Amino acid sequence: MKRTRTYRRFQRNRIINKKVSFLRQYGGEGYIFAWSRGNTGRLSKNKIHCSCWMCRNKSYDDFSHADKRKLITAQQQLREETSLSFNIEVKSVKYANYTQQN
Repeated sequence: MKRTRTYRRFQRNRIINKKVSFLRQYGGEGYIFAWSRGNTGRLSKNKIHCSCWMCRNKSYDDFSHADKRKLITAQQQLREETSLSFNIEVKSVKYANYTQQN
């Protein structure tokens, strides 16, 4: 398939609009002007995101779906155990208060 001039323009404008929306989301109009210096065409071939260890988000930085599910179930079990132990403590305190009054 031969790439026409209109196709190349469309792809260029698509990438420019994507980068402009990214900059607008993270820094407002000031970021757009700082990166493009008034000409958004400068964004057509530049990398605008940061690749430092604080900004990047790679797949191996986060837990897998299965690990997330295991963590959620573990947290739920902890909550259930603590609520059960709290109920037992409350009942024993109520019983102790009842026996002291009588």
